Amino acid sequence: MAALLAAVGLVGHSYNLAKILGDPDDAMRLVLVRDLMGGRGWYDQVITRLQPPAGVVLHWSRLLDGALAMTAKVFGLFLSPDAAEIAMRFLWPLVWTLPALMCALAISRRLGGSLAIFVCAVLFASNQQAFEQFAPGRIDHHNIQIVMTLIAAACAMAKEHRSWWALMAGAATGLGLAIGIEALPFHFLIGTSYAVEAVMGDDDRSTTSNYALSLSGACLLFFCLQTPPWRWSLSFCDAIGLNLVVAIAITSCGLLAISVKRFCLTLRARLLILVAAAAAATGAYLALNPHCIGGPLAAIDPQIRPFWFNIVDEMQPLPIIFKRYRDLGISLAWLTTLMLVTVFFLLTRGWPRRRHADLLAITLVILAVVAGFQAFRMESYVFWLGFPLLAAGTGVVATRLWKGLMVPTVLACVFLSPAGVEALSLAGETIFGSGHGVPQGLVENRCHNTAEFGQLRALPSGLVLADISMGPFILANTKHSILNAPYHRMSFGILAAHDALTMKSVEAEDKFHELKIDYLVYCQMKSAQAVPRSVEWDLSRGQVPSWLEPLSDKAATLQVYLVRS
Repeated sequence: MAALLAAVGLVGHSYNLAKILGDPDDAMRLVLVRDLMGGRGWYDQVITRLQPPAGVVLHWSRLLDGALAMTAKVFGLFLSPDAAEIAMRFLWPLVWTLPALMCALAISRRLGGSLAIFVCAVLFASNQQAFEQFAPGRIDHHNIQIVMTLIAAACAMAKEHRSWWALMAGAATGLGLAIGIEALPFHFLIGTSYAVEAVMGDDDRSTTSNYALSLSGACLLFFCLQTPPWRWSLSFCDAIGLNLVVAIAITSCGLLAISVKRFCLTLRARLLILVAAAAAATGAYLALNPHCIGGPLAAIDPQIRPFWFNIVDEMQPLPIIFKRYRDLGISLAWLTTLMLVTVFFLLTRGWPRRRHADLLAITLVILAVVAGFQAFRMESYVFWLGFPLLAAGTGVVATRLWKGLMVPTVLACVFLSPAGVEALSLAGETIFGSGHGVPQGLVENRCHNTAEFGQLRALPSGLVLADISMGPFILANTKHSILNAPYHRMSFGILAAHDALTMKSVEAEDKFHELKIDYLVYCQMKSAQAVPRSVEWDLSRGQVPSWLEPLSDKAATLQVYLVRS
């Protein structure tokens, strides 16, 4: 029922998939899927239409491209190609809401019993914001990563048949990390929980060995399946590479060593083996790529940080989100507060009883809160990992104060949840005025509407320069190539485009010719402030440099200009 209500709400609030492709990452993913369906080889992963002629190899998983392409082909058996694509984009994210909710409800039951299941279902049914990454059109990798994290967490908290659930936990972690390493810290905690149980002797040996074998096997399998053989020897910080595969293999060997039946190891011996394995894994990971000591995004060119990466909404900490988008910030701040209060309440009340599942859930929620505070895009994990814990805490309060009666429990869930706080904020805004919007990435942007690209689509193929967020939409809606797009692995194109757009118009002509740019696209709805006297600044004021030939009607949202040779 919770999944059905969530799906109905998502469909009701989703945009028209025929008119807009979602956010830039959704558009870029669609480009990759279309290329694969159009005959591009599985291992041919160079996107030549990004900053040509060099092209770019993104850090994205080929596994997801293949799954989406297969889904579209299945729909294509009884629908037209365009309709099949829309059906795939519509249903793909919705389908994943069911396993996500099943895992969240399973975790809540493990933590707080049957009342917690009811509370958790109400929380998810009344908080649509939790499903932001599952809305129709979201074919990016975030929803799959969330589901794999939830599967691994739920399996790690299982009480019965742990050896069998351990196999699924390892496989989910392996697949999740192959798709993207955004959730690596959560999987690290989940793996650590298995290691702690093994060291303390609380898990049977088959559980430890099953998890180790499944984890290392899945990582190796998915890595080899999606990575071209000529790149197997390369190590990366932003995606699964040789360094991560080796580190996981070393850690798994440590777990296997303490699970061998014929070794009667003491507690100290088991602890020493795992500490040595963890140290060796960390050393190997950093030795194969020392830059990774700075984190997954350590390799980003520092030159592109000030004018692009450091101002992207999804990478901003909570205080910046609160400043930019007050209503959204209030909701997220309240969510964070609820999580911290719940953790404090449950610990100080003597709950949880030092159970493995309780401690793992609390540490995962604390990590999610910290990650969400540092970067907006991680807030989804606060919802999905936090609501089961919040449900358990609410169940304790409901049992003690009103004996778990349904009506007061539902009212407490709704009014104390982020949805209730957001509703109060909107009501206050209606009464007293003011208020701020929501991030551009969360609403329909006319600059990205498919219909706006008709004129550009009709022009002969060439190299296009536009605002960085428009790059993937130009790729998806036309046959042109683009110089820049919002991906950190193409720093040359981002820097070159920024230089060209911020130069004074009288000086930029040579730069455009040097970069071999054929078309310049400017969106009249663009709200960002341009550098005075730059190309963008002049265009925003209707002043077209002599070396640009206007090709669009003045009323068109997208203004297309030909760069005169």
